[in-house]
Amino acid sequence: MHWALGPLNLKPSEFWALTWADFCRMCEGYEHRQAREWELVRWQMTLYFNSILEKNKPRLKPQDVLHLDWIDKPLKRGKVKAMYSHEEFIDLKNFLGIG
Repeated sequence: MHWALGPLNLKPSEFWALTWADFCRMCEGYEHRQAREWELVRWQMTLYFNSILEKNKPRLKPQDVLHLDWIDKPLKRGKVKAMYSHEEFIDLKNFLGIG
């Protein structure tokens, strides 16, 4: 109900009159509008940054300014390094009494 009364701005009576499918479509529509707003912000930022760049500098692309997961390819991330070695993890579990 948080989504209904907050972002979707529905009255409680309107929310309870909806079917589950209608509510899901409204949530998807809201998320789509939010995504379009972020795309607009990204384009505006790109235009601004390109307008203040020196003439001999290469122009920025929207992906260079702001990465949006739902449009751009996923970022390449390095291998995640473990916080603790296996021995340290066992010691920590024993110390906490869960090992």
